[in-house]
Amino acid sequence: MADLAPATHFTPRPVFVFDNPRSRSHLFFRWISTSPKLAPIHHAFMMASLLGPDRFTLHTRASPGRKQQTQSAVAPFCGDETHETCRTQLAQHVLNAHEKSLIPFVNEHCVLAFKHEDMFPLLRGTRDSYRHFTNSTHIPDDFFKIIKPVLVIRHPILVVDSLCRAIEQEGSKPAPAEEDFEAITTLKLSRHLFDGFCSQGRKPLVVDGDDVLWKTAAVGKAVCEYIGINADELSETWTPYPAHERPTANAYAYEWTKVVWESDGIHRPAEKPEEPELEKYCAIWEASYGSEAGVALKALVLKNMPHYEYLSQFKIGGPLQDKPMMTPSSNIGADYFSLTRGEEEEGEPWDIHRQDSCTPF
Repeated sequence: MADLAPATHFTPRPVFVFDNPRSRSHLFFRWISTSPKLAPIHHAFMMASLLGPDRFTLHTRASPGRKQQTQSAVAPFCGDETHETCRTQLAQHVLNAHEKSLIPFVNEHCVLAFKHEDMFPLLRGTRDSYRHFTNSTHIPDDFFKIIKPVLVIRHPILVVDSLCRAIEQEGSKPAPAEEDFEAITTLKLSRHLFDGFCSQGRKPLVVDGDDVLWKTAAVGKAVCEYIGINADELSETWTPYPAHERPTANAYAYEWTKVVWESDGIHRPAEKPEEPELEKYCAIWEASYGSEAGVALKALVLKNMPHYEYLSQFKIGGPLQDKPMMTPSSNIGADYFSLTRGEEEEGEPWDIHRQDSCTPF
């Protein structure tokens, strides 16, 4: 693999955006990429984690029928891309940026960034706590140690609903009871990264994807200050990538990323939508996909809400955005954790103390 040692001397440091599908993360990434100081590096591990021989869907506990369905769907688009080749390509992109005095600006969905041997124990609750945060991603260790992390989140109701509509447009039905669906929508991985980075004194910047539409100036200012670039150089409009620069060779992967390549700016609805109400959406889901799927989708939202509420405290504009340590005053859900300073000497990791009412993280 190419040597990433020069990257450790970047000032400002490289930025890595961790997000979930359907969280407006591509819009966010494309918008911030309008800065002339950044070198955008799109989906560092997608081809390996989504379509490679070690793709994450091979490691789920999905039902046999679901596994056959998912593997049949991607089979025509699968290749031999491995995480090692993706790391080599990432290293080359980073070094190219370094040579141009640009800041590497990388993104990846959490489900594709995490190693499956770490991701699934977290999702299944078999890995219920940690003391020393380690790199659970495919990012090279030397690069992971120096990145400035950004987390993009969105209300679970809106993520789930958007994903269901996207699946329906493809002619399929959502399968919310299956593990691959949960892996795509979960905020538990983002929560794990947030707590872990904070334990190292590297508090991530948290962005709500919908705030890109409705709090654009505030988000742009905070993101640019965090990265170390000038917010005045951002643009809410841009020219779509020309057809010859779009990675259309793999139609399946392109569908996951086409907002990055085809969008031309931030387009807002005439009015800001009201806060989503779960029961209203549940009624729509049950009517569209059946009562069983509707119940499963509701359960998935409820499972993610504690993580969303927790992370929302620290998002741009949130009440704890500028707090250096996490000291929430109340238990906000069954999966809630508080991160407090332990008795160890300065510089040692923080302890994560589970509340008595908590279920495993």
